[in-house]
Amino acid sequence: MTGEQPIFNRLALIGFGLIGGSIARAVRAQGTVCSIVATARSPQTRKRVAELGVVDQVVESNAAAVEGADLVIVCIPVGACGDVAKEIGPHLMKGATVSDVGSVKGSVMRDMAPHLPQHVHFIPAHPVAGTEHSGPDSGFAELFVNRWCILTPPPDADQAAVEKLATFWRKLGANVETMPADHHDLVLGITSHLPHLIAYTIVGTADELSEVTRSEVLKFSAGGFLRRAKGEVVDRAVGFAGHRHLPAHGFVEIRNRAAAIDQNQPAEAVQPDAQPRKDIAELQQQQIDCYYSQQVREHLDHQNSDHREATAPVAEARQRISSQRA
Repeated sequence: MTGEQPIFNRLALIGFGLIGGSIARAVRAQGTVCSIVATARSPQTRKRVAELGVVDQVVESNAAAVEGADLVIVCIPVGACGDVAKEIGPHLMKGATVSDVGSVKGSVMRDMAPHLPQHVHFIPAHPVAGTEHSGPDSGFAELFVNRWCILTPPPDADQAAVEKLATFWRKLGANVETMPADHHDLVLGITSHLPHLIAYTIVGTADELSEVTRSEVLKFSAGGFLRRAKGEVVDRAVGFAGHRHLPAHGFVEIRNRAAAIDQNQPAEAVQPDAQPRKDIAELQQQQIDCYYSQQVREHLDHQNSDHREATAPVAEARQRISSQRA
């Protein structure tokens, strides 16, 4: 822990997977808060968090976690954020900052804001960092170093509160950017969610080709592709639900550029599709929905909750990220 003055007094973490666990470890290392309280949906996760000793207190309910906390970070799948906001709203202290870590910001703002009292600062955030691992054991303090954290405060947000949260993330090693939620979703839909869809699709295609196995695709692919293909499917599926219009448009652009390569012409020489044909767009979206529905079903069939309980091997991920940043 550093000798610097803490930025917040009490941090409440709701959900304790890769991101929540990494926040706790980084906060503990940097001394950015005085105390950390955490909760998680499953008793097994709460028990494991207590065993890890990376927080000061583990409680059984979300309401209990936010009592007296001046910073609340919701670290759960975005589809559950609205229900959690409704649960914690009456228990939030005046002047508290409420944030999240979801990769889709428009839906988070729509789902959470109506349930939060006027006397708190609601500042959604998206730390653009991760590995293919999840669960309470998967986090590590260096995860956010030299990674972007995007804040999407509403237009009427208190600027002092926004800057305070930005300072918090900078202390954890992140580079901080602020932008409107809709612009965030446009940018990340193209730069993050579409590549994840492509990676998942390639792995899915391998299952249909007898000459190429899923293990070969993962084995001989680069690290970034590997993380995308093996990452948390529930969060990715929810991410696409929030960017339904982007994959089809993105695939149209990819098809245009692929046509240019096939015709041995510069990309600008191929007449682009201003809008995807309705029948093609609908077919592509049906394929996206079908694939992700199947992936979510398979995931949930093998897990008792959205928070994995098994210990994840994080040493390899930490070493890989450290070598990439060297």
